[in-house]
Amino acid sequence: MLTPTQTFPVQGDPPLHVSPKVSPKAPSPPKQYTCRYCKRKFKRNQELCRHLSNLPHSIWCPLVLCPWTGHRQYNLKQHMKVHSDLDPGRKPERKEYQIYDPEELVKSMADGTLTVESVSDSALSVVKKRFRVDKVGVEANVWGSRRKLCTVRHSS
Repeated sequence: MLTPTQTFPVQGDPPLHVSPKVSPKAPSPPKQYTCRYCKRKFKRNQELCRHLSNLPHSIWCPLVLCPWTGHRQYNLKQHMKVHSDLDPGRKPERKEYQIYDPEELVKSMADGTLTVESVSDSALSVVKKRFRVDKVGVEANVWGSRRKLCTVRHSS
């Protein structure tokens, strides 16, 4: 006799004692890009380059008196909304907001041509010079919140 909580198995249902098949998680691809300085490993070259690009900020707000600096164009786009009352709908061109081009510097670090420290010093000197010339009297945080050069070995 069945109790009110029991039901008859329906044809096609798996037996009650068999658990449903769970497919195993596909193995993740091996981490094949290694930082030559700290030996940290990355799955994609873009991740390695982002790791190496903890350089001084490479873009700034094109408005002369604004101290905003950053690394990503998306963040600049978001920042420009702050100035929408001054210059509505403005989309600055690269030459207006780029302080220096970090791509070549990152490539030189990745291939071992230059050290992290020398690239960092070079980029910082360019940023300081540009601020002295183009944004006279503006103080800015040119390092951002993530100034961590990859000179020490990370534990994996």
